[in-house]
Amino acid sequence: LVRSMVESGATTTDIAKMTNFFNKMYTGPISIGTPSQQFDNVVFDTGSADLWVLSTDSNINEDYLSYYKQSESSTYKSITESSWQIAYGTGSASGIAGKDTVVIAGLTAQSQIFAQATNVEKMAINEYEPQDGICGFARQDATTLDGQTIMKNLIDNEENSNGQFAFYLSR
Repeated sequence: LVRSMVESGATTTDIAKMTNFFNKMYTGPISIGTPSQQFDNVVFDTGSADLWVLSTDSNINEDYLSYYKQSESSTYKSITESSWQIAYGTGSASGIAGKDTVVIAGLTAQSQIFAQATNVEKMAINEYEPQDGICGFARQDATTLDGQTIMKNLIDNEENSNGQFAFYLSR
């Protein structure tokens, strides 16, 4: 993910390094909260628009995954109507929505809506394909959350003023 496109002077600090899992899934790092909680294996997905990570209350409990702890973030804000669910072609997730500070590729999205997944079904999460969550990059009207997508937040707050991003996928 490139913070600003090359014509804007992007540097290597503006890039989220991605991990290739069997040419099937690419994950990258994000952090959420204050102090930041690191999630190294978030699927960067152009086909969905929601941002979600596993909650400490998740039905999945594996040492190789990272879990969001809302009680450890001073910037976490609960929201009314916080129930959340999403279905994919394969698998689904549900939990609660809230807002917190999210950092991706050096860009900061303040008060970003996201979900904490408490129930994840049929997502093929395992130690060979770890998934701490999904960061959707699709258009705003594709989100199931009641708020701005991370890209809309970054654009509106001039963190990504040109509204562009790119993926460089290699084997």
